[in-house]
Formats: sequence, C-alpha cells, structure tokens
Amino acid sequence: MHRAVTAKLEQSDMPLVEALQLGGFTFDGVNENGKPHHEVFDQDGVSLMQRKNQLLRRVRVEKKKDEKSDS
Repeated sequence: MHRAVTAKLEQSDMPLVEALQLGGFTFDGVNENGKPHHEVFDQDGVSLMQRKNQLLRRVRVEKKKDEKSDS
C-alpha cells in the first residue's frame, strides 16, 4: 500500500486502480465490463472498493501531514 500511496501522491491524476496495481495489488475481473468494484477482489480477498477507500484515506493523511510540516 505504501507504493500505491507514493504513486498517487506523485501523480494525483492517476486512477486509483492503476496506483493500487503499481503498489503490487492484482485484482481478478477488474476489466470486466459492468462488474462493480465491490465484487472485484485482490489476492488477499479484499474488495477493490475497500482498497480504493484505504488508499484515499492514506493519501489524505499524507497530504495533511505535508500541510502541517509546511506551516
């Protein structure tokens, strides 16, 4: 997840799924049309939706840390 957070922070326009994949996560069925993200799971059995939420939360925390250190 650390690599995914770093990738997303470095390229904020990068899609969340791509950042997660760069972080080492693989999702079976992610490219199937019409399949909702809560029905796509990684190798650990965690849904794509949960991973995306976790990534967003960690990115927010890192940005908040950066804002405080700039002050």
